[in-house]
Amino acid sequence: MAQTFIHAYQQAMQDVIEQTVSRTAKTIADFLPDIDNDVLICTIEDYKSLNTWQADININEESYNNLLKVFLHSST
Repeated sequence: MAQTFIHAYQQAMQDVIEQTVSRTAKTIADFLPDIDNDVLICTIEDYKSLNTWQADININEESYNNLLKVFLHSST
């Protein structure tokens, strides 16, 4: 089951990287019904310009530890 998740995640990441911003916005819009489409498109453009989504989904130890810190601090 974990391998299936990783494969799906990798494919989704690749799709976001390769497809247009409009297509990505259309794909996720149903999950964010309170977000105006223009705002969604602008936000996705910003994330893409920052290279937020990478084809390599591996997480190194430092990134993992930083993510844990974010999760721990966000619960307070």
